[in-house]
Amino acid sequence: MLSSLQEDEGHFYTTAVTGKTDDRVKLATVSWLKEPRESWLARGEEEARDAVAVTRRDYTLPKITEGAGCINDTWTVTSGPPDARASHTSVWTGSEMIVWGGAGFGTYFSTGAKYDPSTDTWTATSTTNAPTARAYHTSVWTGSEMIVWGGYSSNGTSHYFSTGRRYNPATDSWTATSITSVPAARELHTAVWTGSEMIVWGGYFYDGAEHW
Repeated sequence: MLSSLQEDEGHFYTTAVTGKTDDRVKLATVSWLKEPRESWLARGEEEARDAVAVTRRDYTLPKITEGAGCINDTWTVTSGPPDARASHTSVWTGSEMIVWGGAGFGTYFSTGAKYDPSTDTWTATSTTNAPTARAYHTSVWTGSEMIVWGGYSSNGTSHYFSTGRRYNPATDSWTATSITSVPAARELHTAVWTGSEMIVWGGYFYDGAEHW
């Protein structure tokens, strides 16, 4: 007969009956010392640090000059933004915001732009090898590239996408993502960057019947 796991101030322990007679019971106890909370926390922090992949960042945010037009708790109009749009995506690189895709005024966009808050300027992203125009897609920042995937467009005919591309702001270039074992086409899904992989989940697709 083995007891449940028990504890006292310094130990975890369990007790078992290893033998008995009419007037006697023989017990055996196994115990484990408790690790001090401070050393357990220190070890856990070290293991977590080793387990998390360090992402590479090619950008650092330049120091914004104090004074010169910068007043706390105020808004300043940004200059030269992309065309008005909705259902686009944006990511932060560490020094710039990249806006891409979306829909507006009866059309879907395959364009984007980078905004640098330190200079208050917009720069268009390359359209060479850019993804097909779409909205309701997802974008994640890997530390060096923006990955655009999935989405929907009704430019001409309705189309759901199972394709994506990687945008490198350092070279202003696009590279197609693999279509091997790619998820089914969809919109309104979610995507996250783990530090080494992008995970896509859920979404919506309509082919005469609704699929979620």
